[in-house]
Amino acid sequence: MADREKVVAVVSALDGETDALFGVGNDVGQGCSDALLARLVRCGELKSAALMGLALERSGIPSAVVDPHEMDLRAEGEALDANLTGLDKARVLARFEKVDVIVAPGFFGEGADGPVTLGRGGTDLTAVEFAHWLGADRVRLIKDVDGVYTDDPAKVANAKRLDQLDYDEAAKVSRGLVQDKAITRAKEQNVVIEVAALGRPYATRIAAVDKRAGDGLEARPLKVAVLGHGAVGAGVCAHLLAHPGRFALNPVLVRDPDQHRTGAPVALEFTADPAEALANDPDIVVETIGGTGLARALSQSVLREGAHLVTANKAVMALDFERLHELAEENGRSLRYSATIGGGVPILELVDLLAANDTLLSVEGVLNGTCNFVLGQLGRGVPLAEAVAEAQRLGFAEADPSADVDGYDAADKLAILVRHAFGVALHPDQISRETVITASAALWIVPSSLGLMFGI
Repeated sequence: MADREKVVAVVSALDGETDALFGVGNDVGQGCSDALLARLVRCGELKSAALMGLALERSGIPSAVVDPHEMDLRAEGEALDANLTGLDKARVLARFEKVDVIVAPGFFGEGADGPVTLGRGGTDLTAVEFAHWLGADRVRLIKDVDGVYTDDPAKVANAKRLDQLDYDEAAKVSRGLVQDKAITRAKEQNVVIEVAALGRPYATRIAAVDKRAGDGLEARPLKVAVLGHGAVGAGVCAHLLAHPGRFALNPVLVRDPDQHRTGAPVALEFTADPAEALANDPDIVVETIGGTGLARALSQSVLREGAHLVTANKAVMALDFERLHELAEENGRSLRYSATIGGGVPILELVDLLAANDTLLSVEGVLNGTCNFVLGQLGRGVPLAEAVAEAQRLGFAEADPSADVDGYDAADKLAILVRHAFGVALHPDQISRETVITASAALWIVPSSLGLMFGI
């Protein structure tokens, strides 16, 4: 843990939020003081920092959200155009003893009489100052373009991306992409700035260097094949289509393409032919079909043929855990299966984190959401048939709920978790099950030798 790179993530407000706050402030307090307006508009960054912290926590990444007053981040100057003057370095670095990422709101600091903001683009200035004060080797500014260009690429078709340039040249050609004050301070402190975009393998470097044009590399979109278009598969497709420059999506494999075309985005294509769904050598295959027939065969074949595999199929992972790991290792590919347990809850990530510190002793939890819902309804006196029907209406249960109510789903998840957490090969058939239909209360499975307890 100690050798992992530490990161300070300085966040700005969501797109348009600062303008909206300025608008509200001017509407409510026409002629009000800049000091009060500064207190309002800083809320955009506070919101973004909290959201970033929630996302990191959900992903199992050790992190802390630290507001300016908690690190004595001081500033002086005009309320809406101040400059940072210092922070308590020891208090900030002490946080890294327990976390890998510190999330800090940019754009404002603590003035003598309360919060003051740093002007438009102030998050850039905060990041540069942090890099200087904390001794970071560089600051990377994530923008909506993949570097600094000779001209605005949105207006000039033949604008050239620069691989590197010095501070003075950056101030001339940046055109507000990087805050001028941030460039000035970076030059004074000899801080290296990288200007990059999400999903791009390169950045423009601003430092004490000679100007050099970029090599014209274009990031190739990641080729993705999605197998299945149920609740999980449809969500994956929606995310991929929302980033057209980063992903190229193959036709999605489904049983009945006509059925799925209704209401689907125009850009989404469907096929019932596995060969078409897996054409053009995809980089990543996302398997969400379910079941142990076609999905089981395809999961092994895609790893053999050189694709990375992401699967939400708990039944296949429970049966072929070792074999799929062997194929991934033999072919130098990644196998990701966190979605088989917990969905968006980072259960396996948390297991890995605790195991790395030798603090994982036992795991306890409810493994099946459908049963959890049904048993809750039964406890309120709702008849079983009505409880299951309501679970289906809400999307908790499938049209055929037997895998949930008969314990097969929970057994598959438990088999995967036991292998992942403790390295013990446990076939789902070795786990005792009891159907909810005949159970009057929650059934507890307790393999005492493994120190596990699960409610299903």
